[in-house]
Amino acid sequence: MEAIESFIGQLGELEKMGREVEGILTATIDQETVILDRIVENLLPMMRFMDYKIQVHGHSIGYQTKEWLYEYSEEKGLILVNNTKQRSDDRDNRGWYEGDILVLTRSGKFILFTQEGDWSRWQGEHSHFNNTATDMDTKAAIKRYSLQEIVKGLNESFKEAVEKANKKKAMLNSRMTQLQAIENILEGKESA
Repeated sequence: MEAIESFIGQLGELEKMGREVEGILTATIDQETVILDRIVENLLPMMRFMDYKIQVHGHSIGYQTKEWLYEYSEEKGLILVNNTKQRSDDRDNRGWYEGDILVLTRSGKFILFTQEGDWSRWQGEHSHFNNTATDMDTKAAIKRYSLQEIVKGLNESFKEAVEKANKKKAMLNSRMTQLQAIENILEGKESA
């Protein structure tokens, strides 16, 4: 009898604790959703400096050059989470692609791409993948990945964007220096 009473008491305690945890989880997800919406709102004016084409289909004809041809989504974006994997069969010569990718588009939408495909190392056999797009709201993105994982992806995108901008700036400064040199030469000829 004592064991049954103890068990019933523990069930009640567990139920109470479960409700408390559920409430905290709901509040956390709601707050993270608000924060991520604010982050995206502040990020949108900068997206044109950071975003890039998102691959939605790729295939290779399977010869030694193994050149891949790609198709891209209509809207550029940032890959925030990439959980795609290349799996292999027991001989490691063939396999499949699977997984998902979370993208934030230039317009501020979240899109979940689900990847499927097959690959082969055998000459003449094709390899391909398709990414099927599904719109996702902010709360669904938070529930699936977490604010921390999404912000980690944003940080990586920021680093890449800064590196890209620095390279472009250096290249443009070099071009401007060359143009100035040409202009100086032309001015020298005109004054002579």
